[in-house]
Amino acid sequence: MVVSSHVLYEIEALTSDIVLIYRGQVLAEGNVYEIRQLIDRHPHRIRIECDQPRAIASALAAEDHVVRLSFERSVLVVETRDPDRCYDQIAGAVLSADVAVSALSSPDNSLGAVFEYLTGDGGRR
Repeated sequence: MVVSSHVLYEIEALTSDIVLIYRGQVLAEGNVYEIRQLIDRHPHRIRIECDQPRAIASALAAEDHVVRLSFERSVLVVETRDPDRCYDQIAGAVLSADVAVSALSSPDNSLGAVFEYLTGDGGRR
């Protein structure tokens, strides 16, 4: 079955295997997570909502893979070149500082984020 849509979150809910076409050209095809791994030259964002965002930031600040740390009230946004390593270090920081985490997410693991990276749309980078 072929489904064509500009509503990317709906496509992502239907399937993980995609063909991404932009201006008549195939930009990528396959599993959305495999495609995301191919474009990891861009920093990967991790969003941590917790009661002590500065404690986690302090633990990550000196790491060579961390590109940027920013705060949005009780949220820490980490940009990293090595997401797997960063997730491990976040877990360690949370446990050692006894931080209460209410949400942990990555806005870069979506089909919309993949589309923005591949097309340059979205004005993020």
